[in-house]
Amino acid sequence: MAAIGKTYPRIGPLTRAVYWLYLQWRKGVIEELMRVLHGQVREQVKKAQWTTF
Repeated sequence: MAAIGKTYPRIGPLTRAVYWLYLQWRKGVIEELMRVLHGQVREQVKKAQWTTF
């Protein structure tokens, strides 16, 4: 039986940095997707793309 420390990588600063970068990327992708979908919905109901007050 292999020791757990040799089977799985140590969770350390590099793993946390990669996860943080993934979260930042995911946040940007979701925001862009929502922006595009919002524009498509407004186009379908024939409203202006952006409203100002």
